[in-house]
Amino acid sequence: MPPTLREVKSALAERAAQERQSMIDSTPRAYLAAVSAEKLIGDPNWDRYLMRLQALVDEVTTARNMWGERCTGAISGDDVRVAQFNFHACDARLKTLVEVMAIPKTLIEEVKGDTRPEPA
Repeated sequence: MPPTLREVKSALAERAAQERQSMIDSTPRAYLAAVSAEKLIGDPNWDRYLMRLQALVDEVTTARNMWGERCTGAISGDDVRVAQFNFHACDARLKTLVEVMAIPKTLIEEVKGDTRPEPA
């Protein structure tokens, strides 16, 4: 009997995960970082980049708080759904920005500590 669509998808996903892990295991840690610590820390261009990201973080935090307040004050069901959607969109964007700002520190720690990121 031929495999079902679910079995095929499961097998393909498992194979992709194995290949991804194999690539991570075979890549030297220095290449995973791909950026030297000296180029990240103290570079005025990088500092300017982080300042721009911080401005975005502040902007998105304000918007998220505003939508959170609208969630509690909304009267109709549609207003609540719109406010919830926008709140969660802002929250996801905020989490992404915070992760992006942490990339340099994470790369440096991985190279110095010879640690590996958890596979996705």
